[in-house]
Amino acid sequence: MTTSFGASLADPDNAQLATFLAALDAPTLGGNANGTSIDELVSLFVSGTANNGAAFIPFGTITPTQAVDPAAITVTYRNFGSVTVYGLDAGFTYFAPNNWTLTGNYSFVNEDLFENLGGIADVALNAPKHKLNIGLRYAHPASGFRAGATYRFRGEFPMDSGAYVGTVGSYSAIDLAVQYQLPLNNPNLKATLSLNGSNLLDDRPPPGVCGSAGNRTPRNQRSDREFLVDPPPDCASFRRPAFLC
Repeated sequence: MTTSFGASLADPDNAQLATFLAALDAPTLGGNANGTSIDELVSLFVSGTANNGAAFIPFGTITPTQAVDPAAITVTYRNFGSVTVYGLDAGFTYFAPNNWTLTGNYSFVNEDLFENLGGIADVALNAPKHKLNIGLRYAHPASGFRAGATYRFRGEFPMDSGAYVGTVGSYSAIDLAVQYQLPLNNPNLKATLSLNGSNLLDDRPPPGVCGSAGNRTPRNQRSDREFLVDPPPDCASFRRPAFLC
């Protein structure tokens, strides 16, 4: 690894980067002032900034003899341990009188974090234990008018995905959709005006960690007029301290 870092920093194309990284050799930044930043880079890669470097990540190295660069490191996932989980997905649709429809679905899983799995590391499900959607729709075919509202709830859950780790707090949101089919005289043409509003109460989800919230809503319970997709989390939060490699 020391050889690889040295060759990379000696490359004229990386001169600007080498100059920037030279600051790591300063004692004020924990360097040993030996005139090169290579050993500091190796230390950052192996140990990280707070026991979060390569030495603390369960990965394997593959160096086939056919590789162009035998010193190259291939980082991949490792299989370890076993888990048992159980859950429940339930949904309903009620067609009420006067063109009203009530829908709902609930999703549950018993575990969202497996601690010290196989004696190696924690593994997060990256999805909440509890998820709930309730929708109310109205349709008036004669006039071409349709409207629907959806309430969404997502429970708190831990997330650990690559360089991003933290807890995504629970939140809820209300969405609204309105459609009107324009009364055109030509039977071969159809036009619809749609107005969609997501999270009308501006109840923003807590800062997330750059990953899917694991929407487990049964597909057969979804509607094109319902908003059942979670807003994207904020990737800028809960980021692990980065190390150079």
